[in-house]
Amino acid sequence: MNTTQENMVTVIKAKFGFDDNVSYEGYHSGTSWNGWARPCFEFNEAVKIMDRMYSVNGESNWTFDVDNGSFSALYDPNDIETLDIWPMLVVYCQDDKEYKLVFGIGAGSWIWTKM
Repeated sequence: MNTTQENMVTVIKAKFGFDDNVSYEGYHSGTSWNGWARPCFEFNEAVKIMDRMYSVNGESNWTFDVDNGSFSALYDPNDIETLDIWPMLVVYCQDDKEYKLVFGIGAGSWIWTKM
């Protein structure tokens, strides 16, 4: 990976959730959307979120595209406009002093709260 810290979004660690006290470990740069947090998550945490938000009757309604490095989910199988895609991002974590591969699951559209 040929990147420099100056070209990266710098993030810090935090926990994020909705209104049910379930939290997910992620990162944020401090930006918000309509007052809500815009977090990003490493792969394993993103899978937990996708399973929770897009599983119906024990079946997952989401995919991870290995070739493109992105998560996608179709909220309503009958409406292509409900397709959400979250590509992989590279960020620099100020806490760990290292680069992270993350996904902005729901950032800019879900009501995430920093916990």
